[in-house]
Amino acid sequence: MSADLIFRSHYAADPAGRAALADLLREIFDLDLTPLSRLGDKEMGGWDPGCTPFSYFSDDGRCIANVTAFAMPLMLNGRRIKACGVQSVAVRKAWRGKGLFRDLMLRALAWCDARGPLTLLSSAAPELYTPFGFRCYAQHSVIGPPPAASRRAATARPLSLQRDEDIALLRRLLRGRAPVSETFGLLDQAAMVLLNAAAMQDRVQLFHLPEQDVAVAIEQPAEGGFRLHDVIGANIPGLAEILAALDLQPNEVQVCFPPDRLGWTGTPHPVRQRTLLMARGPFLDPATPFMLPPLAAF
Repeated sequence: MSADLIFRSHYAADPAGRAALADLLREIFDLDLTPLSRLGDKEMGGWDPGCTPFSYFSDDGRCIANVTAFAMPLMLNGRRIKACGVQSVAVRKAWRGKGLFRDLMLRALAWCDARGPLTLLSSAAPELYTPFGFRCYAQHSVIGPPPAASRRAATARPLSLQRDEDIALLRRLLRGRAPVSETFGLLDQAAMVLLNAAAMQDRVQLFHLPEQDVAVAIEQPAEGGFRLHDVIGANIPGLAEILAALDLQPNEVQVCFPPDRLGWTGTPHPVRQRTLLMARGPFLDPATPFMLPPLAAF
C-alpha cells in the first residue's frame, strides 16, 4: 500500500469527492453518471444517499481506487431481508497489483456484513470475487403465451425522462414500490433504476397505468413480441391487466423477473449476460429460476 494515497469513505455529500469518483468510473468503465444530477436527489447531486464509497485518493484529489457498498433490501422467498450490494469496483491501471482492490473489498464487505447476511454483486470477471466467498447464480427469464385478453380499456400513458413531472412520478412510485415477486424482488434502488432507464431509453419504454398507479417498463423486440422488464408501484397488477392497459395483444410474452405475482406462468429460459450475478451469504436455491430486472442491474 502506498503511503502517498489517502483513504476516504462516507464522502457522498462532498461534491468534489463525488466528481473525482465519477471521473474514475468514466475512465475505467466509460460510465456517464451525469444523468443522475437530473434524475436523482438534487441535494446529493443525484447520488443515492444509501451508497457508501470506500476509496483511495491521491494528494491532488484524484480518485485512484474505489469499491462502493450500498443497502439493497430484498424480498427473498417471501421474507424481507437487509441485503447489501457492491458496485463501482475500479482501480486505475498504474495502481493495479498493489493490493488496493483487496484492501477496499475487505473494508466494503465488513460494512455489508454489519448490516445483513447477504451481499450481491455483478461482474464479468467472477474469478476476482470467489476468494471473498461469492458464488455465481444463473438467471432465467420466463417465456410463454400471453394470458387471455382482458376487456379493460387502454389507459396507459407514455412517460419521458425528459419531463420533470414524469421523473417526479417515477421517483414517487419507486419510493413506495412493492416487490415485483415474492421469490426475488427489490424494495428500493430508485437511483439505479432511473439511471438504467435513461441508459436504455432507446429500446425500453416506460408507461404509467393511472388506474393501478404503477409504472411498467416494456420492450417490443420483434413483431408480436413483448418483454416486461419491471413493474413499479405499491401494488402489482396481473399481466392480463397490464396488457389491456397498454392495448397490446402479443403472440409471446417474456418476463424479466419471477412472475409469481402476475397471475401468469411460463417456462424459464437461461439468460445470456456479459456480467454474472454473484451472492455471498444465504441466497436462493440454485435450482430456483429468478432474474434481477434489467432496470435494477448494477
